[in-house]
Order: sequence, then C-alpha cells, then structure tokens
Amino acid sequence: MSRAVEPLYVRYQLTDLDRQADFLTDFGLAVTARESSRLYMRGAGPAPFLYVAESGQTDRFLGAGLLVSSAQDLETLARLPGSGPVEPRLARPHAVG
Repeated sequence: MSRAVEPLYVRYQLTDLDRQADFLTDFGLAVTARESSRLYMRGAGPAPFLYVAESGQTDRFLGAGLLVSSAQDLETLARLPGSGPVEPRLARPHAVG
C-alpha cells in the first residue's frame, strides 16, 4: 500500500487572511510570507512553511502537500476516493522582513 512519508503543508481558501494570520499567530505560528492573495505560515521547525491560505469567496480546504517515496506512490494516492489530481509543488515564498 502506498502512503505519504510526511505531511509538508496544508492549503486553505479563506475569506479573511488577516484574521487567520492573527489566529494562527496566537497558536505559535509565524508569518513566513504575505502576498496580496496568499499567506504562508511556519512553525518552530525547519520547514519554510506548513500552512498556506489563499484569498477566496468561501472558506474551504484546498489540499495538502505530501512527501512520498516515489512518483508511483503519489499517483496511487491521487486515485483514492476524494483525492484530486497531482499538482505542482508550491514554490518557497520570499521571506517576510
């Protein structure tokens, strides 16, 4: 059975990025980068970001970035019920500050 080795990040669409940044900061995350329609947050570890929020008309889950052992494992996971197509990995954002 194919499985993800490690979760890398989650992606959400939200109506209020500022409110979400404030909320996640209260839980110890830090803003890594902020663009006009996208927010990147990081935790205490070495990952450049682990949470991405994109501006939109409704609040909803968009997907997740996963580390897998092979392209075949990724394709197998993408075929599971409720999964979507494989998309390119998000690029590392430019740091805030």
